[in-house]
Amino acid sequence: MTVAKTIKMLREVKNWSQEEMAEKLSISKSSYARWESGENQLKLHQLEKVAEVFQIDVLDLLKLSKQNAFFGIVMGDIGDNSTGHKQINCDNEYLQNEIEKLQMQVEYLSEKLKDKETIIAMQQEEIKRLKQNQ
Repeated sequence: MTVAKTIKMLREVKNWSQEEMAEKLSISKSSYARWESGENQLKLHQLEKVAEVFQIDVLDLLKLSKQNAFFGIVMGDIGDNSTGHKQINCDNEYLQNEIEKLQMQVEYLSEKLKDKETIIAMQQEEIKRLKQNQ
């Protein structure tokens, strides 16, 4: 995962818009959008500022970009204004479950496709039969 994608993911976990994030960083929304899209590379001082907004160490931010294992993110106000922790679990079990779901979807869609192909074949036969009877 790139640093840009990691920053976007962290922002989305916090339920912040790009505009809110830009405000927190004291930059324009378009500048932030270019960072998040990877169009512009972040300099070290900018990475430090982003990490500060997320209340994590800049090294942790970089590590998150390099791994898809498991990480925790400190969340700010949650509903009743209490501070909590939200853990994002991207470990193998989670990914395996996602793979299984996708495989089931593929199987289901394959069956639907077969059914539609059968219907098309039957309709083509019916068309041939009707043309012959004319």
